[in-house]
Amino acid sequence: MAVNFKTNYLSIYGELMAEAIKDGTPYKQSINYLSEQFDNFNISDKEKATLTAQYMANVTNAVTIQAMQLAMGLTDKDLKADNEIAMQQIQKEIAEATKPDKIAISGWQKDTAEENYNYAKEKAIALPESVTYNNWIKGATILGDWLGQHKLGGGTIDTSMTVPIYETVKALMLSETSYTFSFDPDNVSQTS
Repeated sequence: MAVNFKTNYLSIYGELMAEAIKDGTPYKQSINYLSEQFDNFNISDKEKATLTAQYMANVTNAVTIQAMQLAMGLTDKDLKADNEIAMQQIQKEIAEATKPDKIAISGWQKDTAEENYNYAKEKAIALPESVTYNNWIKGATILGDWLGQHKLGGGTIDTSMTVPIYETVKALMLSETSYTFSFDPDNVSQTS
């Protein structure tokens, strides 16, 4: 059913104006009072009519503007009321329909948070171990490269040459990061 804003507006406006100027309203009472007071003064009927018309024009203008604004608001609310109720019903149905999904998502989020916590805990344990294993691998690689280079070049490896490299590899494998050594081919020594 098509709704006609203009028709509804004019209907509401007409009702408001009729209510505003009917007998017993401040509008009607003030005009009656004014007419009664004119009788107490010595003024002509023409002057009474002019003063009454001016007063009615001023008061009617204010009443008309108020009625127009109020009719606009009431018409708007009247036309939107059914749509707003329908939208609220739809939102309610959507909320009810998606409730199981929200519960499932909440459970999934809880499980994911627990898995992330367990992963972080395992990672905190595994990280130091991986550093140690990486140091062993790096030490073995250094040692293998060093030995390989000397063998390829046909060089001879004597004890004075092996001590520094073995000490370096040992320091890496034991994760002794503060371990230092000094190398003097005539006097091999180590410090820590």
